[in-house]
Amino acid sequence: MRILGVSEGPYPKGKTYICEISVSELRKVMDKAGYRDGDELEKLKAGTDFPIDEGFDFRSAILAASLQMKEGYDAFVKAVPVMTQFASLVAGAEAKKESAE
Repeated sequence: MRILGVSEGPYPKGKTYICEISVSELRKVMDKAGYRDGDELEKLKAGTDFPIDEGFDFRSAILAASLQMKEGYDAFVKAVPVMTQFASLVAGAEAKKESAE
């Protein structure tokens, strides 16, 4: 993709880029977004609106999963001393039971 120009124009999201993008680059974006099929690319003409920002938001999903993993890890770290103590008590009780037999 090559940026041909920058504009403040008609889109409400602020700065707008005027770009040249190849079919293969656009196809990769579509594949990563997990929506649409490649047949649409052959039908695109100048002036056609193509909602490139629709589709699955992988970044948000990855951030949410990472946060959940960190929270799970933090909870696990807090529980380790209790779990270790419990395992020691169980092992000690089993050893005592075996020696009594």
